[in-house]
Amino acid sequence: MFRSIFARGIHSRLLPIALLNVVALIAIAVIGYRLTFDYVIEERLRTLRVFSDLGRQVLVHYDALARQGALDEATAKAQAVALLREMRKGDELYFFIDSNDLKSVLLPIRPELEGTDVSGMRDSTDLAYVRKQREVALAGGGFVEYEFYRADVDALSRKISYIQSFAPWAWFIGVGVYLDDVHRQMALYVWRAAALILAMAALSALTILFVARRVT
Repeated sequence: MFRSIFARGIHSRLLPIALLNVVALIAIAVIGYRLTFDYVIEERLRTLRVFSDLGRQVLVHYDALARQGALDEATAKAQAVALLREMRKGDELYFFIDSNDLKSVLLPIRPELEGTDVSGMRDSTDLAYVRKQREVALAGGGFVEYEFYRADVDALSRKISYIQSFAPWAWFIGVGVYLDDVHRQMALYVWRAAALILAMAALSALTILFVARRVT
């Protein structure tokens, strides 16, 4: 009888500890998710700035060739656009260029829009995002978040782009990332964290059963 009472006492003490472990793991997972999400977003934004600077340097290079007389300006522009068109990662990461009078110069996933007036383009929130991009570019450059067509899913998707002005040609150049990609990356984190929590909960339960049996 004494052993039975003792076993119940041990069991009652171990159960809260096991539950506390699970709660602690969940808390750690939630905090980890927030920190990881912030890190992933910051890393993507830093990458966009680096890519944007790289794209702008292409324009600087061809503008210099035109100024030196090695190319006429029209040819320099055409070659710069051709090179930037190839500098892409599928339909996810690519450069785009618009002129300050809001005509599309380069849009690899929607080439039919190149040369057309895009001043009236708006997303589902009624944001005239091309106008906003020009505004940000002329103010010194920065990030713009908006919805844009995503070719690989044939639908609108949230996107954030870094925009810079290129004054010599009265253009602004941008490069962006779809936030769906970030969310997919974070979904993988959630599944891994859930698997870890379940594994630790199972281990705690087995430990309780093992100890309870040892003392009965």
